[in-house]
Amino acid sequence: MSVKCTCIDDTFRPNEINIARWVKKGEQYHINHVFYHPQQGVQGVELVEFDISDCFPYVSYRLNRFGFDKENLLKLLQMIKDCSSLNDIEVQHLIKDLELIQN
Repeated sequence: MSVKCTCIDDTFRPNEINIARWVKKGEQYHINHVFYHPQQGVQGVELVEFDISDCFPYVSYRLNRFGFDKENLLKLLQMIKDCSSLNDIEVQHLIKDLELIQN
């Protein structure tokens, strides 16, 4: 399963991630895994389109770089639950700042 999203923030690219593997504002991508990074306190995602696992310490993209339509936001919620042991309240807290995109 993957979740379609649109990049809404492509600023502050870390030097460790090559420009060829960096997301571009307005482009669509597909999330295939969600992580929580306790050291950084952010939710991260892997994209189907890019593999940055060799860009340590940046092995995922921040979730809040992406916006979602309603259908894909619901898929994202399920993916977050499937990828973690978070309960519904914790999931809602993590996604409170996500942007909903109108199609």
